Amino acid sequence: MNNTHLKFDRKFFRDLWQLLKPYWFSEEKGSALGLFSLYLLCIIGEICAHVGFNSFHKTFFNALQEFNKPVIITSLEKYLYVVVFYVLCLVGIFYFHGLLSARWRRWLTKNYLKKWLDNHTHYRMQVLNKNVENPDQRISEDLEKFPSATLSLFRQFTYSVLMLFSFGYILWNLSAKSAIPGLFFWASCLYAVLGTWVMALIGKALAHLDYKQQQYNADFRFGLARLRETSEQVAVYRGESSESEKFHGMLNRIFRNYLSVVSLKSRLLIFNKSYGFVAYVIGLAVSMPFYLAKSIQLGAVMQISSAFNSVNSAFSVFIEAFNDLADWRSVVHRLVEFNQSVDSVNQASPSHIIINEHDGDDIVIRNLSLSTPCGKSLLQEVNMVILSGTMTLLNGVSGVGKSTLLRALAGLWSHGEGRVSMPKNAKKIFLPQKPYLPLGCLRDVLLYPYHQSLPDTALRHALLICGLGGLQNKLDEIKNWSHDLSLGEQQLIAFARIFLHQPDVIFLDESTSAMDEATEFRIYKKLRESLPQATIVSVGHRSSLQKFHGSLVTLSAGLNPLLTTNV
Repeated sequence: MNNTHLKFDRKFFRDLWQLLKPYWFSEEKGSALGLFSLYLLCIIGEICAHVGFNSFHKTFFNALQEFNKPVIITSLEKYLYVVVFYVLCLVGIFYFHGLLSARWRRWLTKNYLKKWLDNHTHYRMQVLNKNVENPDQRISEDLEKFPSATLSLFRQFTYSVLMLFSFGYILWNLSAKSAIPGLFFWASCLYAVLGTWVMALIGKALAHLDYKQQQYNADFRFGLARLRETSEQVAVYRGESSESEKFHGMLNRIFRNYLSVVSLKSRLLIFNKSYGFVAYVIGLAVSMPFYLAKSIQLGAVMQISSAFNSVNSAFSVFIEAFNDLADWRSVVHRLVEFNQSVDSVNQASPSHIIINEHDGDDIVIRNLSLSTPCGKSLLQEVNMVILSGTMTLLNGVSGVGKSTLLRALAGLWSHGEGRVSMPKNAKKIFLPQKPYLPLGCLRDVLLYPYHQSLPDTALRHALLICGLGGLQNKLDEIKNWSHDLSLGEQQLIAFARIFLHQPDVIFLDESTSAMDEATEFRIYKKLRESLPQATIVSVGHRSSLQKFHGSLVTLSAGLNPLLTTNV
């Protein structure tokens, strides 16, 4: 990615509006606008407190110069009132910022999860090779940063605008005795503009470096997580040295980029801090000649110095917020990338594989042709009827499209054309070769993906008939079951789900490949006994599977690629 992607151009603001609009026009807009109004009111109160502090400087120091004890005491009392008001405003800003950003993040996360999960978008993004890097990071981290950072930047810029008008007006009035109208105001503006220009020159590369740092850290974290998930395969291959070399390369990339970030931020820090201290001195310097000429009092000098610093701070919001602005801009870019990836999948050519329901009990396939996402033809003009209650085995050479045909029947594959008619209201279940076991207790693993509640006796019975009796007393045990169980045991867990949920149509994609033949025989036998009315379609290479199925369909490339045999 180059820097042009992170410019504040028309496209950036158009993309930003697309990120902002959904929440502020959602069903939560009433409460959101209410909290935002209170947030803005506290910011305005903070400015009023600063104006009060500035007025205190004039009254107090004039009274101090004149040894006016009553005014000194009165001004100190008013100062305490302003301090209390100021603290209450700061607490309000903190509270309403936290509450609004948390509610905004919650809404965004639900919305993004829905877009990512609905219609198998997360799966289609990978199939179409449109998956963005680390979508989990964008949902978990970037959606946490975006609301909070947006509100913080809004506060900074609103604060600066209000400070500019308030203290610019004060400085303009205090310049009445100078030969140049608004002298103090224009001096503060000139100093702030020069500082902003220098800061932009020093820090123009920061946004790009921050973006790369986020990306490199996310890649490193993903690599570590993947090693954890595939630790057995790596150990079997003795691949630790290769993994270590890869991780060291990632770490060096992170380190080099981080040094560049630290070096750049150090230069920004030196300039930023020096700039702030010098601003206070300049405020004294421009007012001192008038004080020495006795045209203004000491209180006016302190008021000018304070107001000069406030106007300078207002103009210098770009300097103060430069790091935050660069990081926020990177977050916006990553979220826009995520949205564009999701939209590109949803706007891709619609599937011409029509899956509907009919009143019959059979699965009817008409003129079904399948291809890969890149357009390579797999199967053409498939026409077949899978009778209700039968067991059908699909086999053929590797790569011919057996699993793809099964995915198309299950409604997961959209590359191709044709029509599939399924029994109306039939409960379907699809078992891949490697089952998915969610994190949680064993009870949740067995009930996945349905939310129905079943008695423990039914869960224990399903485990027992699958040969997993040793797990009967572990229903409430929470662990990473996909790591604790072998692949064969995981496949048995998947069959336990079938016995629990009693589906009408079952698709098995080499779902017994990790079992020994005796276990496979017992499972298929029990499957037929427990669900005699279910329609079962299997994919497998083992010849031992043929004796369980009434029909054998051999797939081959080309037109009408079916050879059906009654077993």
